[in-house]
Amino acid sequence: MTEEIENSRFEMRLKNAEGVPILRLGGNITATALRAVRFTLDKLASAGHFNVVLNIERAHAANWRFLTGLANSVRKFREHHGTVDIVATQDRIQSLLDVEQIARLFRLSRSEGQAISRIKRLHRGPESISDMDARLK
Repeated sequence: MTEEIENSRFEMRLKNAEGVPILRLGGNITATALRAVRFTLDKLASAGHFNVVLNIERAHAANWRFLTGLANSVRKFREHHGTVDIVATQDRIQSLLDVEQIARLFRLSRSEGQAISRIKRLHRGPESISDMDARLK
């Protein structure tokens, strides 16, 4: 039972790959968790990051439509010709594509490496993903 409780806790980690912030989400996504994600995305945009990767591979949600609640934050990135790439498992990508609004807001990727390569226009994956926090100020 403790494992079930541990898996349901919301977790958000901020990583960095070649200067691109990666926001990794895990556990249950609640309204409070969504506000924390929105706050972090807004801080990243105001700090000058115009591309970000949102990894939801370990996140749990009854309905992925909650991602439409991030629309205002995503627009801040788009104002500077940036993107918010979502990394998800193959089956999740299909369910995300079924929600037209999500498919218009985000770019979907199968891995963090693929997302970074698309953002940086690289023909290879990123050198590494560091445990250093991305700049928020």
